Amino acid sequence: MIVLPKKLKITGRVLKNVAKPVDFKFPAQLEQLGMMLYRFMRDQDAIGLAAPQVGISRRVFVMEINGRKRVCFNPEAHWHTEDQLFEYE
Repeated sequence: MIVLPKKLKITGRVLKNVAKPVDFKFPAQLEQLGMMLYRFMRDQDAIGLAAPQVGISRRVFVMEINGRKRVCFNPEAHWHTEDQLFEYE
């Protein structure tokens, strides 16, 4: 179960630890978490935000690309080659 804070704030305390994976037992809470992260991201005029950046130790991030909102659960990093990278401002 994810305990959602009343307000999100930027903090560094959970950034030092590996974030916990998300389980899908409580989908309504995951939807609420995604919306909270997205609103916070937009309020900060950002294009992406990870849950640990706001003190929530879960493997979740949100982003907006071409006006479309994305919520990603349990993302994994994979090795890549230089031609698979791109820049975004």
